Amino acid sequence: LIDFGEAPTQTSGKLTCRARLLKASCRELSMNSKKYTKIPHSDYSESALDYIEHSLKIKCQELNKRILDSSSDIFNAVNHIEWYLGRLGLVGKELTALEKRYMGTLKKGLLTHVLSLIIETKKGMKISATFEICESYPFAVLDVELSLQNEVNGDLNLLLRQLAKSSKPGFGYLSRSCDIIACFQN
Repeated sequence: LIDFGEAPTQTSGKLTCRARLLKASCRELSMNSKKYTKIPHSDYSESALDYIEHSLKIKCQELNKRILDSSSDIFNAVNHIEWYLGRLGLVGKELTALEKRYMGTLKKGLLTHVLSLIIETKKGMKISATFEICESYPFAVLDVELSLQNEVNGDLNLLLRQLAKSSKPGFGYLSRSCDIIACFQN
């Protein structure tokens, strides 16, 4: 829920944003409410819903610090919020799909969320891939850690170089990275 109001008198004519998550969490809204259908529960894993809720809390804190110059800036603010919600929805679906495909886990770290996956390559290597997902995902470079899970030899440094060269930030960045790992032949 976001509302806009007049700022205190020292910034006369300016508007402030007051943003907060509704009393119900994203999970409760997605399961129980017919009025709020932006986040259908069946589309997201529990951990993806946690990621979305955490991201929304951060966005609310950011919006609460924002001062608008005039009421015409409300349109841009709402547009930005809609864009952000759409991005969160796509990221949530991507995280859920990767968790299912690669038996992964998504956990909240200190400053980021950590996605851990086991990816089997075409040559039979099992690679443990750990991705740190920051608030600016999918538009920032991911931190990736790779390790072999079986006795097959593989050059993980070569794989990391291939990831850096071939998988660029943008929507589907994690999925593209996982596809490159799965197709790795050493």
